[in-house]
Amino acid sequence: EWRAKAFQLSSTNRIGNLLTRSIEVMQTAVRNGLPSEKTKFLLASLERDQKLSMEYDNKRNDLLHEFSYAFCVGLRASIESIIDKQPNFSPLDYSEQQPLCVLQNGVRSRNA
Repeated sequence: EWRAKAFQLSSTNRIGNLLTRSIEVMQTAVRNGLPSEKTKFLLASLERDQKLSMEYDNKRNDLLHEFSYAFCVGLRASIESIIDKQPNFSPLDYSEQQPLCVLQNGVRSRNA
């Protein structure tokens, strides 16, 4: 549903393309695992798309555009950080994985 809405936005705005690509990266990471070649390729592609989009975006200082660019940077950084910390992470097999963080008394803390 969100992908369809982002695609609709892409017909009038570069930000829609960027958001569509971000959703594609998230879906691929879940489907194929984070360290997969396809996920890594899409992350690199998203970074290039973002740079090009920002370069030619006349509205890059618009709040929606700024937020969208920041979201893409955050998404890439999050996924890359997980890959770096747990290179064998697979979203479909948690049997031998240690959680990246746990909730203790409602407070999030990182596992060491």
